[in-house]
Order: sequence, then C-alpha cells, then structure tokens
Amino acid sequence: RPASRRASHGLRAARWAARGDRPAVGAVLRATRGRERGARYGPRGTLWSERPQLPKRPLRRWQVWNEPELVKYFSPARDEDGWAAPYVQLLQTAATAIRAADPGATVVAAGVTGRTWTDLHKIYAAGGRRWFDVAAIHPFSARVDNVVKIVGLTRSEMRRSGDAKKPL
Repeated sequence: RPASRRASHGLRAARWAARGDRPAVGAVLRATRGRERGARYGPRGTLWSERPQLPKRPLRRWQVWNEPELVKYFSPARDEDGWAAPYVQLLQTAATAIRAADPGATVVAAGVTGRTWTDLHKIYAAGGRRWFDVAAIHPFSARVDNVVKIVGLTRSEMRRSGDAKKPL
C-alpha cells in the first residue's frame, strides 16, 4: 500500500526508518522498549491487572526486527554488507532489555531471506550468537526441494557457528 493509505490505517514506519536517518538509530538502540513491553505484556505485566477481563496470555517470544539485510527495511544497511554489525548492536540492546524484564523470555533473531545461511553467518561474525535463542529464516522458493536445501545450508552454518542445538 502507498504510505498515505498505510497512515490512514494507523500503520506508519518510525520517522527515523522512513527518513533513513542513520544517527537516529542510536536513539533506537538506547531505547528500553524491550523492557517496557516486557513489563506490560510479560508474565508479570501490568496489562493483566489493568484489564482483568482479558485472559492472561503473556508474551514470552520476542522477534527482534525482520529482514535487516534488506536496505529498504533497515536504514543502517546502506549496502548489502553493512547491515550485520548495526543489527547485532540492536539485537544486543533489545535482548538485554527483554531478558531484564522477563528472564524466561525467548529472543528470536530477525528472519533473513535469500541466501539465509550467508546472512546468518554475518550475524554470527558480528558477534550475534549469544543474543538470540532461536534463529529465523524465510526460505522463499517456488520449489519444495529448494526450501529443504536452504534449511539444510542454514543448519550447516549454525553447526559451524556452535549453534547446532539452537532452534530454527
């Protein structure tokens, strides 16, 4: 949808993301939204006492971003190779805040597309291994056998990086 139609439905990109404002990313990294959201929607969240009529279904799995390797979705990625370090910085900040609010929470890495095994390698190379509990990929393909191949290559990268037992 065009931006004007998304805005009319209440869906907008954050200002820094829409502008591609690199310095503003620092503000996002300093944000404690993970802690704030955990405090509201986690197991001891305030939502359940504020709205006792709602069933208590706390959020325990938090995915940090989506497709950061695609420049149009992650403004620090000015090119195909420049996204991993800023993403891992964001992942570290978010994971720390989420785990502070809910030590039992599960942090899910951003789903990556295309050559998922090489993108996951970039996350590992940038120091991301300890900041997520579950890896995520988007193995888009018109052929099922290619999806199976993508998952296998991604699993191989996870084994090489010491994450053989980490869920995918």
